[in-house]
Amino acid sequence: MANLELYFDGIVALRRNEIVRVWSGMQEGALIRVGRLENVSAGSQQTSRIVGTVMTQSPVDLNPPITGVIVGSEIRNKNTYFTLATGVYLEPERFIRDGSHQEGQDVLKTSLRAETGDYVKVMDPYTTPETLDLLALVRAGTKVQVLCGRRTATPALRSRAEALRRGGLSIEVRVDPKGVFHDRFIVTERGVWSVGQSLSDFGKKASYLSRIDEPQSLERYFEECWASASKL
Repeated sequence: MANLELYFDGIVALRRNEIVRVWSGMQEGALIRVGRLENVSAGSQQTSRIVGTVMTQSPVDLNPPITGVIVGSEIRNKNTYFTLATGVYLEPERFIRDGSHQEGQDVLKTSLRAETGDYVKVMDPYTTPETLDLLALVRAGTKVQVLCGRRTATPALRSRAEALRRGGLSIEVRVDPKGVFHDRFIVTERGVWSVGQSLSDFGKKASYLSRIDEPQSLERYFEECWASASKL
């Protein structure tokens, strides 16, 4: 994890703990001058006025983009200066009160839209078609694997998975034949999170999203279950 200092030519609203992605920019001394900025948490994008302007040095596309969490920001001389903590993509923990279904879903949507790496693996015995719709929010090119339970391995779930594949999502759903897991987990290349409810229900009852400090054992367990599971 590292903190980067950046600035944007113009005024852009950035709040602490929001996840942002810098798609283009250039180094200016100790600062990075941003060309195109995406606020993942707010679902917005903004292009600096320097993009398309003839300059001695121009912003270049960043591949991969710089992704992180806003640590602080301020407006100076009609420009936005901000500090970005990179290597942080999903909230380490989040409590959701009962009756806050929309808030819970927004938390998951923000997390899944963030930089999760090349894959997302989900263990949810009560996977529904709505769960798959949530997972379809991952960045293009992300591989999605879902391990569901027998009771929700329905034709409707299979149909939704097939529709998402036709739409370009790399997703595979398998069925746990023994019912060996109960809790719900999101496994990504950037970390592992425990979700207190099924993903599509998260927020209906008081629950918690919590990061797991030792993710290797859970990811190994996922792979063991995945290898013995049957395709939906």
